[in-house]
Amino acid sequence: MKEKQNIHIIGIGGIGTSALARWFLANNYKVSGSDICESEITEDLKKIGVSIYVGHKTSNLNRKTILVIHSAAISGENPEIKIAKKLKIDIKSYSQTIGRIIKKYPKIFKKNKPAQEPFDLWGFESLDGWHDLIDITAAKIQQVLDKNNNKDCYFYTVQNKQKLSTMRWYFESDDINRKTFEEIINKAEKESGSICENCGTKENVSQNKRGYILTLCNACRKIT
Repeated sequence: MKEKQNIHIIGIGGIGTSALARWFLANNYKVSGSDICESEITEDLKKIGVSIYVGHKTSNLNRKTILVIHSAAISGENPEIKIAKKLKIDIKSYSQTIGRIIKKYPKIFKKNKPAQEPFDLWGFESLDGWHDLIDITAAKIQQVLDKNNNKDCYFYTVQNKQKLSTMRWYFESDDINRKTFEEIINKAEKESGSICENCGTKENVSQNKRGYILTLCNACRKIT
């Protein structure tokens, strides 16, 4: 039997990164990950077979790992990033990995300018922590588009950004379905206020003002 390939996720306790862990696990990969502390999310991941490490150490990294994914909160000085570079393991940020969302919803996210990072292509300024919420919301929008499959029904993302501690999703759409789209977007924007915009956790999240208002968990507040 062919041995499963291993994916390692640094900052696995976030909403988005944990969802990515589940996706890789469901697609027949071995998954491991680390975070600075245990949480309900990491405990749930343990139950389904993900190897969880508390704290960031070089020993966390399986030498047979083929890909290391890291959240926005992780810097290049992280020991797991350093050992991955030394071992010449492919390293991707969560933003780069989540580019699959763009491919899933081509009608919702239309490229309008050249850029390097996937979310920059469509006017995205939201940090990694909200990307899973964006994915879930885009799926709901796509359902409306599929249900009204004609040239008169459309949804186009103009910009997705953080403003006054919550996500703002600016869009253009047809008049007939605009109220439905507004309800979907308003719900997502409200929910973003309880999710750390940096790492994606819902635990110990609050707003604080440092020049402008941020929605962060206690851990990310210390490093942001």
